[in-house]
Amino acid sequence: MTAAPKSVASAFETFNSNISLNPADRARAEHRHRDVASVLADARLAASTFLQGSFARKTMRKPLKDVDIVVVLPAEMEPRWRTASGARTVHELFKEPLRRRYGAKMSFDQTAQAGKALQLCFDDVDFTIDLVAAFDTGDPNWVDIANRHEGLWEPSNIRQLVRVVAERNQATDGRFIHQVRMVKEAVAQDDRLDGLCGLATESLTYAAVTQKMPHLRAVAATLRYAATAVAGQVLDPTGVDDLSAKWTPQQRAAWAYALDVAARRAEEALRLERDGQFTDAIATWSALLGEDFPDAPAGQSAADMIAAMASGGTVTSTGRVTSSVHGAGGGRPVRAWRTR
Repeated sequence: MTAAPKSVASAFETFNSNISLNPADRARAEHRHRDVASVLADARLAASTFLQGSFARKTMRKPLKDVDIVVVLPAEMEPRWRTASGARTVHELFKEPLRRRYGAKMSFDQTAQAGKALQLCFDDVDFTIDLVAAFDTGDPNWVDIANRHEGLWEPSNIRQLVRVVAERNQATDGRFIHQVRMVKEAVAQDDRLDGLCGLATESLTYAAVTQKMPHLRAVAATLRYAATAVAGQVLDPTGVDDLSAKWTPQQRAAWAYALDVAARRAEEALRLERDGQFTDAIATWSALLGEDFPDAPAGQSAADMIAAMASGGTVTSTGRVTSSVHGAGGGRPVRAWRTR
């Protein structure tokens, strides 16, 4: 049985550990990246490779499902392959050398919907490797990525995205990537926030968390910022891509409402902690952030509840009676967890 947390801060540290990728899984993914990259380099199909996506930015929460690798093709391939038909078919060149290396231990996912990736499935790991073909542009921030479905070579500044997130993480003393994962976990608790993608959540956190702050305050600040920000333009952390361009008014309204509810709960938890009601604060955070956040000690005695109410206390949004005057009062809690 897990011991109850001794403070809100220690509860957040446990939460952070619970939602972070297992170091062994990260090591296996990085090893598989290097191995796949060497196969393609030996076949003269890769001038270089680099990781992209939330795995590369270290903002991925567990479980590890996929690892995105950009394969930068040799410049001599450009005359033949930088065409519409080349964008559709260049990934096929990767298959034969990979089959020779892995044999029956690897297969290609024929059902993968991602237009830009060739997905590799292995029988010895639970995650996939998604290969994206690209050409260098001469700009260190940009590559042109092959979109297999559309037959396009699309410009992408994914190197810059990885860099600016790393810079923000450094500026916040290494806290930012952890706080992104926490906000993603909060978003995952509410079905009304379905469709608010991980990069959008990361971008909202990037806009809200610009300096070092405790985890609980970063989560609360991001939820409050996001509740109004989703009504307007939401740019990725590089300021280039408008992630909100295809959002409908209905989505924006539903997300704004759900985020406001979440922000109110986070703010309630902050007030409870400020009043010294640590158990009630932990219970409120747990209701917001789900089953990976430690639970507060179970139950309250009737005597404790009566004493709290007699001293002018209130009822929290989780139904606990607290001596603080800052309980939200009787609102029905947001679902405490969801299936991943």
